[in-house]
Amino acid sequence: MIDLRALLDRIRRIIPSQTVEAIAQAAQVRELARQQSQPLAEAEALLLHGQAMLMYGRYEKGRTALMASLEIGRGIELGTLHGEALQQIARSYYSQGDYDRTAECWLACLALPPERVSPDVRCLAHIGLGQLLYAQEQYEAALAHHRHAVTLTLRPELSLYHAAALINVAADLLQLSQIDDAEAILDQALPLVQLSRHVEHEAELYGLQAQIRLARGDFERAQRHLRVALKLSRLHGNGWGEAYNLITLGRCSLAAGNFEHARDELTQALALAETMGTTSLAARAHEVLAELFERLGHATDAQRHLGLFRELRAQLLNQLSAARFATMELRLAN
Repeated sequence: MIDLRALLDRIRRIIPSQTVEAIAQAAQVRELARQQSQPLAEAEALLLHGQAMLMYGRYEKGRTALMASLEIGRGIELGTLHGEALQQIARSYYSQGDYDRTAECWLACLALPPERVSPDVRCLAHIGLGQLLYAQEQYEAALAHHRHAVTLTLRPELSLYHAAALINVAADLLQLSQIDDAEAILDQALPLVQLSRHVEHEAELYGLQAQIRLARGDFERAQRHLRVALKLSRLHGNGWGEAYNLITLGRCSLAAGNFEHARDELTQALALAETMGTTSLAARAHEVLAELFERLGHATDAQRHLGLFRELRAQLLNQLSAARFATMELRLAN
């Protein structure tokens, strides 16, 4: 009989760096688990397949696999796979701008007993709630959540999640115009990211470093960082990261007066965002495109993109009720 545990462990290791291979292997292991009548292994294979699909920007297919994993849990005890699946489902909803369902999943994850959610997943849920507040432009509240996540990830075995929390703290500080503090936090995260060789975190770090350079008017260095971030995102099929970095690259080109480059980069980003169904990224792209066309003197196009940006932004900001925000704050207090 084939050792499914070894195969599952390998898939977990390669998801961040060899996403396409991970998708294929997870599908194979799921079939083997079904043949061997091992439902827990099948549930884990489905979870890993879903996780890898999310990294590839295939949110609907990824969520279908994750839901199927939870469905198996109706008949058997999934243990900590339960919390892990909820965390990944929340990520899929977040990427597509469905913030109410996102909050519901992360709060449900935090409500699970310890035997059904691992410490790392609990940390990720706190990081996620901070990202949700960030998307709602509640940057101070987001920063509080992410700093809380930093305190939850101080143990050596959680260093990967500590790096993720630090990266999110830096992103919050950038939005609050605390550039020097953001750079200092990224300096703390850098060795952890290099040690873990986590491609997604590495791309995020380069992207944030580029934003710092852009804020300081150093367009050339900003573009160098962004090209690295973009290459990493494309190499490993991270569509969200690719679109996000293209938008930042468009902002950089616009600031440097390279209007044609900016138009190409932002048009690519918008097409990617719309293909993936990521409302937040589409809104960002429309916002910068409006600025670009205004600079070009194309008032009609500028107003069209500005109108679309405002429409999408309103959709995003009106999703969470005051009661939901209060619940998120309560979770932070606990």
